[in-house]
Amino acid sequence: MERRDAIEVFYDGECRLCTASRAWAERRDPARRLVFRDLCDSAAASLPAPPERLREAMWVRLPEGGLVSGFAGWVAVLRALPRWRLFADILELPPIRWAGPVLYRVVARHRHRLAGR
Repeated sequence: MERRDAIEVFYDGECRLCTASRAWAERRDPARRLVFRDLCDSAAASLPAPPERLREAMWVRLPEGGLVSGFAGWVAVLRALPRWRLFADILELPPIRWAGPVLYRVVARHRHRLAGR
């Protein structure tokens, strides 16, 4: 049974960088607030956006139903991890909050080459 305050994280299970990021987050989530959904396995009805948009970035469905993606998605994931909340706060400060989304898009676009497919 999933928690009511669970955060759903939609990620590309065919990407080594994405699966390594998932493993990193799971090791730091003792309360099991993060629920990972592999886009390759998820039923279309449960996806928060069209599959082609989901492949562009990681998407996060917050407990209240809101959606964030990319850099904002990672900030939401870090905020759910007890020892990483301060780091999430730092990422939301200028100039990081301005540069973070740009850097995220570059890494996301080249993730298969960066991690080796």
